[in-house]
Amino acid sequence: MAHPEAMARRHRFATGAYAALAALDTALAGSRHPRARAARTLSKTALMPTLAASLLLDPRVRDALHPRVRDADARDARDADVREADARGAASREGRRRICGVLVGLLGSWLGDVALLREEPVRVAVGAGCFAAAHAAYLGSVGTLRRLPLVGAWPRSAQAYGGLALVVTPWAVRGAARESAVLAGVVAAYAGVVTALVAGCGLAGRDDRSALGGDPTIGSGRRLTQIGGLLFGVSDALLGVGMFIQPRDTVIEPCDVVIEARDARRPAVRDAAVMATYTAAQLCLVEGARRAARSAPQGGRGH
Repeated sequence: MAHPEAMARRHRFATGAYAALAALDTALAGSRHPRARAARTLSKTALMPTLAASLLLDPRVRDALHPRVRDADARDARDADVREADARGAASREGRRRICGVLVGLLGSWLGDVALLREEPVRVAVGAGCFAAAHAAYLGSVGTLRRLPLVGAWPRSAQAYGGLALVVTPWAVRGAARESAVLAGVVAAYAGVVTALVAGCGLAGRDDRSALGGDPTIGSGRRLTQIGGLLFGVSDALLGVGMFIQPRDTVIEPCDVVIEARDARRPAVRDAAVMATYTAAQLCLVEGARRAARSAPQGGRGH
């Protein structure tokens, strides 16, 4: 197995590669050059695999995904305080849950990225479904999938985003309905999922009662998770505005014509902003999970 220092170097390299790919794809998204769309087939599809690799190459993340190491440590701690052993086990399970949930989310996001390489109605619906599954995985990773509270208990940022969604969603649904009633339903449902993601990430760790709750690494991870959820919401709102809120006199032509018309009409800066906020959101969510895994106590056994 690779030495931890070598893996750490590879982790830093993969993270840098992701940042470079994100910058490249953001620039391509804002370009109207004829070859930009073809180039994005490579850059956009490479984003999530590269980010997943950067996560898995962190030595402490690798340790979190190997429960046998933790179990061996627990057996060696027979004479230790029972409560301390329980806290160590809970922290280890939390780290594994966070990492596995984020990896599933990255897979769903990658499938969504591939589906949305072309903005055809069927592919948009499939892409929205993939991203909805990814958001559910992210919510599960932070423990808010099944216990999302009422709006009154949401953070102010999530409440503000929910209010924005109430204003923007009907216009987006109206635009989607011009192409397909099914697509309109998908857009409406997806808006609810995104709002839940913003709220769930905003509440990440609020009810954490573990003995490690005061760890500054965990605190910074929570903040990154909260920022990631909010950035994801901003990115999807910008995307929805660009794709579905169209002038009233727009005439829907065959798919290729519609795509070309959208590209000509949609401001390049908005497309670039969509990718900039999206890639930053993914990095924040991954980094939040990575820090949660790194904060879990490590055993003294070799690997």
